[in-house]
Amino acid sequence: MDGIGENEQLLRLHLRWGSLSVTLQMSMVDTMEDLRNLIYEETGVRPVNQKIFGLKYNGKATNIPDETFIGQLNAVDGKVIKMMGSVDSTIDSIESMDFETVMNRENILDDLDWDHIPTSESSVYMDAARDGTYITIIKV
Repeated sequence: MDGIGENEQLLRLHLRWGSLSVTLQMSMVDTMEDLRNLIYEETGVRPVNQKIFGLKYNGKATNIPDETFIGQLNAVDGKVIKMMGSVDSTIDSIESMDFETVMNRENILDDLDWDHIPTSESSVYMDAARDGTYITIIKV
């Protein structure tokens, strides 16, 4: 974020990420890239791993370009946005697990019908969603 001038309108966005709730102060001339970098500073989730919900650009909520100004979004002061993403240490620890280790965990529910045999090129990612529950994403 650049220095904020006298006449620049400020905006507070309330970020929710799991149990974390943070208020981010932005200028309307800050960009989506600035927002992602500020979220990284607050959460440790790299911009490439962030999925941000609650903002729209030209009526669309996905793939907002980094150069988009906050003032071009549907952002208003006090807007609540949510983020889904994982810090690198979580991703690294999951990626280091082999398929059998992941599938033999007690809290894994295997309700998928495999159309193929997983290979070393397939990846299984798990991330804590809430206490005692997990989301499993399988990248094939």
